[in-house]
Amino acid sequence: MFGSTILDVVIGLSLIFLMLSLVASALREAVEAIVKSRAVQLERGIRMLLDDQTGKGLATTFYEHPLVCSLYPKEYNVKGWRFRGGNLPTYIPARNFALAMLDMAIRGSNVGPYAAQQTTPVLTLPALRASVHRIPSPFVQQAMLSAMDSAQGDVTRVQQNLEAWYDSAMDRVSGHYKRRTQLWLFVIGLGAAVALNVNTLTIADYLARNEQARTGLVNRAAAIRSDTFYRRLVGDSSIDQAAARAVYEDLQSLKLPIGWDRLPPAPKDAGTLYLLRTALGLLITALAVMLGAPFWFDLLNKFMVIRSTVKPKEKSPEEGSEDRAKGKSKGDTTREADIAAVASAAAAGVAADARAQPPLAVPPGAAPAIPEVEAPFIAHEWATGENPREGII
Repeated sequence: MFGSTILDVVIGLSLIFLMLSLVASALREAVEAIVKSRAVQLERGIRMLLDDQTGKGLATTFYEHPLVCSLYPKEYNVKGWRFRGGNLPTYIPARNFALAMLDMAIRGSNVGPYAAQQTTPVLTLPALRASVHRIPSPFVQQAMLSAMDSAQGDVTRVQQNLEAWYDSAMDRVSGHYKRRTQLWLFVIGLGAAVALNVNTLTIADYLARNEQARTGLVNRAAAIRSDTFYRRLVGDSSIDQAAARAVYEDLQSLKLPIGWDRLPPAPKDAGTLYLLRTALGLLITALAVMLGAPFWFDLLNKFMVIRSTVKPKEKSPEEGSEDRAKGKSKGDTTREADIAAVASAAAAGVAADARAQPPLAVPPGAAPAIPEVEAPFIAHEWATGENPREGII
């Protein structure tokens, strides 16, 4: 039972972390709508890919190319460092990147508004090799030549190689964006933990002492596993404010010690150790929120599967066996009493018949003959099939 209690506490904490992570993700999306950090990270990745850290050379030509500038409004403003993405695109397809690079190589590139330097370019592999020097960066020239060398004379393969080069660079950009998102979630989670007083250690202690609260959280976790609303929120990267409000109201309905108005009374000897314990509980909550809602949803499912496997039954097998043994003994006693009654009635009937017959004539000197009394018929258990311990012949 002790292990079952710990498992229920862990399930309850996982459910709380899942709800807080969903609320934090909604707040993160609200910040993203203002900051547009995806566009910032994308521009930094493009600058690194095109060997233009300042953004005033090939990156500017790329962003002003018709295949790219059509993805965002207004003009491309060069900045040394950006905090907000502004009007820049948050996503550029790999095909647009590859075609823009091929076009800049065959037509030439210049700093400033896009202008075609050749009126009738021919997009062939020899033409690309002859005009790749128009790209101002030796690093990009080498990358494009490498894409041509492995294309086996096919221009389409060159385009595919450039797309693969772009995708690999964007994977690195995505990893950096995810790390920054985790940092944002940690900051938001810490702020929410302090503002709402979501202390992991306090909640764990409360659940360990309150069986009714543990049962309620486990039942709610079982319902959330199959809830399409929560499944959609976990699978969706963008959570609107209405959904976040619904999750927060669901969290408040659990009646847990969350909130400064529900803060348990501090011990009389509370001091530095109590303050450190409170800070540690809030920090654990922030670290848990940083892991994200998908992590806690998957972990919650695993814990629920484990609980359904190891949870002890309400009635132990020994008690059930004892009850069956008692019922069986009682039935055997009843059957034995019935058989004895039948035998006694049969014997009494034979004796009465014997008394009703006239006495037999016995020759002088002969011993009186003792009449043979036929034994009464008794139905055996193996013949009736009522005793499961003996087979039926």
